[in-house]
Amino acid sequence: MAQKKVALIVGIDFGTTFSGVAWARNVGEKDIHVINQWPGRSSTTSSKVPTRIQYSEDSSKSTKWGYEAEPSHQNTLQWFKLHLDTQPKEHSIYTADRSHTDSDSSQDVDFSIVDEYRESIEAQKCENTARRLKKTFEAMTVDYLSFLWNYTMNQLKRMLGDGFEGRHAISVVLTVPAIWSDEGKENMKEISRKARLPMDLEIVMEPEAAALQMTRTRKSGGDLNDIDNLIICDAGGGTVDLISYKIKNLEPLRLEEVVPGDGALCGASKLDILFQSHIRTMVGTKKYNEILSEDPRKLPRMLQDWELIKTSFGQDSADEFLVDLKGVPDDEDLNIEDDGLQFAAEPFFSGWNYSKAQEIRPFKRQIDERFFIAVFKA
Repeated sequence: MAQKKVALIVGIDFGTTFSGVAWARNVGEKDIHVINQWPGRSSTTSSKVPTRIQYSEDSSKSTKWGYEAEPSHQNTLQWFKLHLDTQPKEHSIYTADRSHTDSDSSQDVDFSIVDEYRESIEAQKCENTARRLKKTFEAMTVDYLSFLWNYTMNQLKRMLGDGFEGRHAISVVLTVPAIWSDEGKENMKEISRKARLPMDLEIVMEPEAAALQMTRTRKSGGDLNDIDNLIICDAGGGTVDLISYKIKNLEPLRLEEVVPGDGALCGASKLDILFQSHIRTMVGTKKYNEILSEDPRKLPRMLQDWELIKTSFGQDSADEFLVDLKGVPDDEDLNIEDDGLQFAAEPFFSGWNYSKAQEIRPFKRQIDERFFIAVFKA
């Protein structure tokens, strides 16, 4: 008699800026294991890997992904997830203009992304490089997910031993933003199939996955009861999604959606765009473009400084941070001296908080008459 296979569930959080993978087996303690070792980052661990891919124009050289993809390389692409769901929605970054595309062309890429994202360096680079390499955003995603899945399978083999595929029934749960259309979700399924993920694949909204994890964690601590209402905020790199649930039952856990999931494009990548726009305004568009064209490596250095500012704000007592601006003349009025900008973080983030407050007004209906709010930050 054939031995019954053990269910092995793999969760993939495919994000705009970073992605993550976790897995569990439906046996024993059913522990959840998070992959935290990645190619190109052998000395340190991280629960996420950059959603980044670097193509080579030399066929003898392999494509790089994740930490191994160099941010400053001309063929490195990021933020391509933002181009996958091209259906116009209330909070979508896209418009409905698809008249310029040709369904039979290898360059059938919809670039109808709104101006704010189009003006960002990463969006421009993604579009221009896609055209030059004749790569669609779907094809980029297939390639990236293929690398991510192959690496995941190698990690599972290392943990579970040779032949683990024959002993397990493998299924995948893949998360997408709450604002994605049904067509966008179906497109993601097709992309996953092309990336050779298992046929047993389920698409789940990102805040829904967060809600399940949060309720299970808090339930074990006795923090919930079966009359609680929940609002989950999943603040990621590209989108911020909200969804509300009523707990119908704790054992077994059963949730009922109160208000349909919603979201907006005000994630951390928007902060990156606003920072780039802020610097461009300070030094002038012409000078800004000249600096980057002379040495493309200056952008990663500047953005590395910015990443430190962004992640340290509210935790660091410093009022000002130094941003690398080599090539920009000293300007006392702008606090630029010796190739560096003394960046005052508090005024910048205060302006961002006001802007974000305006954007989340549509979510007010999610909050009215709810009395338990949990916040997740991706």
